[in-house]
Amino acid sequence: MNKDLLNLYTDYFICSTQQTTATQLSRTLDDDVSHDQVTRFYQIKHLQAKTYEN
Repeated sequence: MNKDLLNLYTDYFICSTQQTTATQLSRTLDDDVSHDQVTRFYQIKHLQAKTYEN
């Protein structure tokens, strides 16, 4: 799993004052992370906090 993507998504979600979308996150990052990458990340069913603990 991609811890960097989780950190990006979390920061984006926390800082956003409007509705968040995979498309908008991709645009915000100048398409460095694609909409599809974000969507696939959302679909990970076994995502757990302990997976990403330091």
